[in-house]
Amino acid sequence: MKFGLGFRKRLTGAELAVRIIQGAAILASLFTAVLPGYLGLMKGGNILSAAFELGVSALPRVWALALSWAYRLTSSEIVLHFALLVLALAFGLAMGALLKAKPKTALVTRAVFAALLAGDIVVRIIPLKVNSVFPRAFSVIGAAVCVCCLVLTLLDIIASRRGAQSGSEDSAA
Repeated sequence: MKFGLGFRKRLTGAELAVRIIQGAAILASLFTAVLPGYLGLMKGGNILSAAFELGVSALPRVWALALSWAYRLTSSEIVLHFALLVLALAFGLAMGALLKAKPKTALVTRAVFAALLAGDIVVRIIPLKVNSVFPRAFSVIGAAVCVCCLVLTLLDIIASRRGAQSGSEDSAA
């Protein structure tokens, strides 16, 4: 793994942050994949319900609200399952293309992604109903995941700026 821009065969910090968010969506979808066949999982207290709570608490709050709205609208776990997977796939494809684009586009994408993650952290602090749905431990873990993703993205931005500054110093000499 490297921090910065323009590494074709290495994973950058922002790309790892995107994969972490995708992993959280896939973790949550494990529960929704099994749930229609075994409704006893709704009682909670099992590994799949814990995986769902952990996955959803690690997702950005906008995603959690959108998934909650989709479930209330349809009352279908299948819709929720496919919505999670489609969101994860679309997010990964779009961010992958933007993060590997030209350096200026990649840097702007990282800055916007960092701003969205920072906004998500602020929303997690505000006492909203969506923030109190899951147990405190999962909420703390979800916030820690969000902070880690923000740090990874910021390290990419810092490394790219240092690389740009050392490149300008080399050309000035």
